[in-house]
Amino acid sequence: MGVAILSILLTHLNCDLGSFALNRLALCCQGGVDAFFFMSGFGLYYSAQKGHSTLTFYKRRALRIFPPFLCLFATMMLIQHNFTWQRAFWGGTTLAYWFPATRQYMFGWFVSVIVLLYAAFPAYSRWFAAQ
Repeated sequence: MGVAILSILLTHLNCDLGSFALNRLALCCQGGVDAFFFMSGFGLYYSAQKGHSTLTFYKRRALRIFPPFLCLFATMMLIQHNFTWQRAFWGGTTLAYWFPATRQYMFGWFVSVIVLLYAAFPAYSRWFAAQ
């Protein structure tokens, strides 16, 4: 998973790395997001096998996602001097990604997608196990 994260970072640098070989390596790393989602799926599967309640699943994921996200979000608003209550609500809840009229308040699409996938996982997991 660490290699997938590093490949995502390398791809997002989007700059000339000084050599043809390194630039080609950065292009090859675009599959890092796919690898990260794939490995996260395995982690979710093994987490579901522990038999915790759905509420416990949601609590654990919320504690893993939102504290670091909100710290980064607040820091970026302070650095960029762009705090508004609308930005704090729509960006901090990650809802801005899903409503086009509020996209100017969006702060990263990734957390929005992760929240949606985690929200759907318990129902999907039960459905898949029943098949």
